[in-house]
Amino acid sequence: MKRKAILFGNTNGLQGVSVDLLNYEKFLQLSEGGAWDDNEIITLPNPSKWQLKALIASAKLDATDFVFVVYSGHGGYNRSTILEINGEGETIDEKDLWNIAPRQITILDCCRGTESELTPIEKSVKSLNDSIVGSTRSLIRTAYNKRIMSASIQQVKLYSCSIGETSIDTGRNGGGLYTKNLFQAINDSVYADYLTINDAHAKACIYTSQEAKEKHNHEQNPDSSVIRCSHSQQLIVGINPSVILL
Repeated sequence: MKRKAILFGNTNGLQGVSVDLLNYEKFLQLSEGGAWDDNEIITLPNPSKWQLKALIASAKLDATDFVFVVYSGHGGYNRSTILEINGEGETIDEKDLWNIAPRQITILDCCRGTESELTPIEKSVKSLNDSIVGSTRSLIRTAYNKRIMSASIQQVKLYSCSIGETSIDTGRNGGGLYTKNLFQAINDSVYADYLTINDAHAKACIYTSQEAKEKHNHEQNPDSSVIRCSHSQQLIVGINPSVILL
């Protein structure tokens, strides 16, 4: 299976974006994250519009089977989610990120306010570490690949807030509320073999909405667009190495 992760963000005035991109990269390299190789992960802070579109075109031409896309930074909403990808003010429509691969997870942690000006979001997540090597890593990758390819063809789109809402920035140490809670949901989840992205997002939605109301007196309700497939046909975000290696 050909897999590719595209992690990009706008660090202009946002100290947490670089931290967030790094930690997504670290998570993917974990056994629990699918044991991705370095050459399968592309991290682009402040990409130009041309650079990003060229990367997307390349992934499509390469017939990639599964793509994991993350954007961190400035965002707004005008009939669709608009991402301001660099300090030069260049923007892309979320639709430009769709259908890069038949099976794809796209996470956009940015504001979706309907104001004319884009609103920033700063994020950071807890660093994760891993030490699997050699044959063990190969077994994890094989199991991950097999499970991804057994899922239905689908485009999973996850948003940190609903249309018309803004995403909370909890500061340099906390980062973006949704991203923090998505990783918390992954850490809190107990699963036999695999953790689906649908289950992780559902738990992150509860965490995020509750924390927004209770600690910030704010309405932030994460949203998603997914197909109504069975649990076994959903894409995964986590894998349980201890079970896979038994």
